[in-house]
Amino acid sequence: MKRTFQWLRENLNGISTPVFGVSWQPSKSEREVIRKLLIFLEDRRALHIDESGNPSRATAHQGHPEWLSESVLQIRKETNSALQALEFPPHIASVLMSIQTACRELLDSTPKLTYRADSSLGVSVTNLRPWQMSIATAVAHLAMAYDLDLHENLSRLVDANLQKIIAQSVIAEGD
Repeated sequence: MKRTFQWLRENLNGISTPVFGVSWQPSKSEREVIRKLLIFLEDRRALHIDESGNPSRATAHQGHPEWLSESVLQIRKETNSALQALEFPPHIASVLMSIQTACRELLDSTPKLTYRADSSLGVSVTNLRPWQMSIATAVAHLAMAYDLDLHENLSRLVDANLQKIIAQSVIAEGD
């Protein structure tokens, strides 16, 4: 409770009315942790897409689906480290937890991420795309919240999923 009050005192910079509203200023350390997470995500094999928006490395590594599984595990681990580094405001913590959840759900679908004995493609691109959209949505929220620029691969990932992200935002606002 004391930590929450201290965080509010340091970061809250406005309250609006007539209905309700709160404005907050992210601390430099929060921004730095998120910036480092986005830099880490930039080079993850499972998030890489080509210019047409297709998961290029997923198909390029058909013989090594364990590389994709390892990439997803690394993303989950790094997101967990970011959550442990600081006490984030609830809306940012929920975005980070959504990344963890998406990774866990993808990893729980192990038959789609493991190499099968019959030598068929172990990675289901159709399974990877919804996961990438979840991550793209979270990345877009984090980049906007902390006013961070996205580098080439993450920018391409968000752009490829932009229509779906906008549709989700409109649905969420309607609830």
